[in-house]
Amino acid sequence: MFGQKIEQYTQGRYKLQVFPASQLANDQKAIEQLQLGGIDFTVSSTGSYATHLAPLNLTMLPYLVENYEQGWKLYDESKWLQGEFAKAPAQGLPLPRHLGSRLSRHDDQGGAGVAGRGQGREAAQPSPTR
Repeated sequence: MFGQKIEQYTQGRYKLQVFPASQLANDQKAIEQLQLGGIDFTVSSTGSYATHLAPLNLTMLPYLVENYEQGWKLYDESKWLQGEFAKAPAQGLPLPRHLGSRLSRHDDQGGAGVAGRGQGREAAQPSPTR
């Protein structure tokens, strides 16, 4: 569905290829590939970015939130977390500016960070079909 919407909204200029279950790489390698330009988009655990931004390890603490509502609030509204993500470009991590939005999903393992090359909303768009 998401891939179809991308094709529809870009009049076929972009095509999404999904590689689930770490087919291309684990979180750390996907982040590295993103930095090097090998991939355009990744959804990785927020804690996986801690190699570059050590304070993000805190997001992986057990029982940090009691329910999904608190988790959404943490990722959507936390000034501290937004400040940490704002440091990412200086570390070579092309995180979109809207990472604190619902695009950044809280999951059962602490959370997920969405990263993509580019700036702002364009960062979440895949590469054109070659």
